[in-house]
Amino acid sequence: MNSFPAEIKHPNSAYILALAKLLERGAYYGVRALLTTHMVKSLYMKEDDALLFYSIALSCVYGTQVFGALIGDLILGNKYAAIFGGAIMANGMIALAIPGNLPFYIGTALIVLGTGFFTPNLMAAYVKSYSGSKTLLDSGFTMFYTCLNVGAFIGTAALLWLSDIDPRISFATAGIMMILATCIVAIHRSSSVEIKTVPNSKNDTKNALIVLSMIAMAGIFWFIYMLSGVGRNAIESSIFHLNTTMIYNILMYVEPFLAISTGVIASIVWSFLSVGKVVKFIIGFALLALSCILFIGLTLDSDYSEFVYFVAIVVLSISEILIAPIVMSTIARYGDPKYLAIFFSLSFLPMGVILALPIVKNFCASFDPGVSLIASIILSGLTAVGLVVFLIVRNQKRIVID
Repeated sequence: MNSFPAEIKHPNSAYILALAKLLERGAYYGVRALLTTHMVKSLYMKEDDALLFYSIALSCVYGTQVFGALIGDLILGNKYAAIFGGAIMANGMIALAIPGNLPFYIGTALIVLGTGFFTPNLMAAYVKSYSGSKTLLDSGFTMFYTCLNVGAFIGTAALLWLSDIDPRISFATAGIMMILATCIVAIHRSSSVEIKTVPNSKNDTKNALIVLSMIAMAGIFWFIYMLSGVGRNAIESSIFHLNTTMIYNILMYVEPFLAISTGVIASIVWSFLSVGKVVKFIIGFALLALSCILFIGLTLDSDYSEFVYFVAIVVLSISEILIAPIVMSTIARYGDPKYLAIFFSLSFLPMGVILALPIVKNFCASFDPGVSLIASIILSGLTAVGLVVFLIVRNQKRIVID
């Protein structure tokens, strides 16, 4: 086979916008990795105050995305709203390179505001690069999600390395990356193709329920992911404490590498193989439960701890790639194309609450590591069973949503 069949070729504009996302996430996550250390070492903040400010700023990002999405969908258009947001982010990152408290606060505020415009509107523009093919949407969003992970990994590693030389170089580099991402969005030609939704009024309620269920699905997944992280992190620390620093360093790079690898493979597979979204969710939550079981197994003394750990994070990576990007592609498929940025921004809110607010973090951290993993197994299993029941009932009623 010399080339892909025409119906499974990704549009060129999708690759262009995915590259812009890669650069933006590299800059964003790189700055996030530096922020707390910069506040403590350069601005002489107390560590508790720095962590509180970081949590507040992170929470605000998810709120500004709703505002930016409203402006993009209703006033500016997605492309121009993304350009506006990217320009603000670039200025904010460069401002962080200027010594002093005032440039820091201004820079952070600009990054928070700019991210709110850039992220949901870039995703909406990305969706409009595709036709209504469900296979392409799943594959396309898996590719998009993988580019996000690539950017976050490379950007964080590069900016942390540069910070050893001078943190100001890191922030300035992040600003340059953001300028490049914004220029890519600006010069790409907008696609006139939109995702085909059913404009029939009798389907509006069903489509709205599907979008709302995806918002809930995102919240459930990220809550279980964070809750299980309490146990995973404790077990990882125990394993690495008992083993050599070399093994620790190797395994720390294995996790992002596996996330990227599974994303690439899944994106290719979904281009050729059509699997129902509900089936993907069922497998994803089942694998999430299995990964927690494997981590519990690591508490037993074994000569195969490193191997079991490797299998556990492979399973965890697969579960994430079966859920997170498919949630986005489902919203793209069933959401009204005129309001896609708004729908995406709303889908980020549960993750924002779960990952950013201290009260949720404290709740998850209050669990014993073993209890957190057992609770995650139960929640994942119940979700998977619930989805199986839904699939059976749906098939019996011959309601097809894929």
